[in-house]
Amino acid sequence: MRISTKILIILILLIAPPLPAETFPEINMETFLTEQRALVKEVMQLTDSESAVFWPLYEEWEKILVESINRDSVLIKEYLREHENLSDKKAEAMINELLELQAEHVKNKRVFIKKFSEKFAPKKVLQFFALIEIIEAGYLSTAIGELPLIN
Repeated sequence: MRISTKILIILILLIAPPLPAETFPEINMETFLTEQRALVKEVMQLTDSESAVFWPLYEEWEKILVESINRDSVLIKEYLREHENLSDKKAEAMINELLELQAEHVKNKRVFIKKFSEKFAPKKVLQFFALIEIIEAGYLSTAIGELPLIN
């Protein structure tokens, strides 16, 4: 089975069934992380010695990822609560918060790419972070694809 198909299946299983447009779908974070870890293990095909170095770094990355997903979820839920009566001032604050979250996410990726690059060849680092990008894109398209637009 192709990796993209596995990612799609993971995301479909993790996201709650369709909810009213005003509700952000909750994911079972424990299941998401378990499935993501299994997919990373399959794709990376690490040797025993590589695994001994990789997984502690991955666990650090995973903590940052969970924090990022949680912060994104808070912003999305706020948007859902307020999108119908959103003032320009509040919209501007939300835009700034979104940009801060995205900048922090990129900063964290740079930090972890450096950490992984100190231990692994560039090809292995790219393989891991390309997979992470695919998973994140799938999560975002699934989680926010149905958000209502501002009227």
